[in-house]
Amino acid sequence: MKLELKAKLLRTFPKAKTIQSGRLFTRQLSRLIDSSLISLFQSLDLQYSLSGHLALIPIGGYGRMEIAPYSDIDLLYLHDGKLAESVLTNVISSINNFLYNNGREVGHACRTIRESFNSIDNIQSYHAILDSRFLIGSYYLFEKYKTDFLEKLPLKKIVEYNNWKYQFLSDRIINSYDPFLLSEPNIKNDPLGLRDVQFMYWIEKTNLHYSHQGAGVFEFFLRGDTLPILNAYDFLLLARSALHILSDRKNDRLDLNSQPEVAEFLGFGERTELHAIERF
Repeated sequence: MKLELKAKLLRTFPKAKTIQSGRLFTRQLSRLIDSSLISLFQSLDLQYSLSGHLALIPIGGYGRMEIAPYSDIDLLYLHDGKLAESVLTNVISSINNFLYNNGREVGHACRTIRESFNSIDNIQSYHAILDSRFLIGSYYLFEKYKTDFLEKLPLKKIVEYNNWKYQFLSDRIINSYDPFLLSEPNIKNDPLGLRDVQFMYWIEKTNLHYSHQGAGVFEFFLRGDTLPILNAYDFLLLARSALHILSDRKNDRLDLNSQPEVAEFLGFGERTELHAIERF
């Protein structure tokens, strides 16, 4: 029973071959994780009466529902300060251990709304909270989190981080040519990879004051002039998922040895055929 999530995820991995959409595949994985965590939280709620005082909030890639097969699962345990520390410890331990036992790496934070303001001095934490979404627990507490925190992110911090991203992306475009990166790209972090699109999305999201809404990358860029970006992003999500599955681990470097396998997995032809890699 405890390993049910791991088995469900493994049975879902081959669907990446047929779904042919990174968005749909990663959302399917995210929903499987959602379902398991909701069931576990409900059992813990019966034991500790949590629902009025605690909300379980996926953040980061899991918050965007873009979880790759071996991506970390990032969670925010948002509480109102009224639960005993021992209860919080037991709940966090139960949920995190469940995920660890099912082969998942977990990143978590446990905060009140007031404490959340201390997290935005780190740009990685700041980006993660921009993709917060409600999963289960106190919806009232999550609504207060949106109005009292996400809608009140300091303008100075938003401008500072967005200016950094503008400069970073500009430098990327100017200095993006690198033979190694072109032949063996890191799908997530190299120029014009997933992270660069996410930077554009986070800039757009905060500039338009939408940081409190649950819309993800696809919802923001679902317009005629940005559809090529979305199509590329969708394909990169799928390629990254295939690479994880074939590597049997978290791996974003599409090296020369991996490319024939990924090309075959995604239906571009036999791995021994050069044209399969070229089409991929």
